Amino acid sequence: MAAYLVLTCEVNASMDDQMSLEEVKTRLLAVRGTINSLFSQIEEFYIQDIHSEDEVLEKALSELHNSGEINLVELVNTADRSSLGYDFFSILHAFENTLPSLEASVEDVRRCCSNQGTIPQFGDLIS
Repeated sequence: MAAYLVLTCEVNASMDDQMSLEEVKTRLLAVRGTINSLFSQIEEFYIQDIHSEDEVLEKALSELHNSGEINLVELVNTADRSSLGYDFFSILHAFENTLPSLEASVEDVRRCCSNQGTIPQFGDLIS
């Protein structure tokens, strides 16, 4: 019985720690004014998503991009990862996971993925 109570408490605690889709969208919109803040928030949510079965970040980014509230493709395309204080690969993974659900032109996505200034060491692999 004690093991059941501990397991139940742990599951309930992890469910409480997870944010709703609307909460994630609200927090992303609150920091969209600066790319460093937005990418830091995306990184934080990406790490949370890794530890859950929900894909709240992917859904939030997709909805915000498709509604025109943020332009995720352009943000990733213009990011200068050398001057940013987060793990850019987390941002790329979040972008990769979200990409299939984005309403974006093939040309914009191709340009973003092959941009030598954004991802210099991967340009040849993506082209």
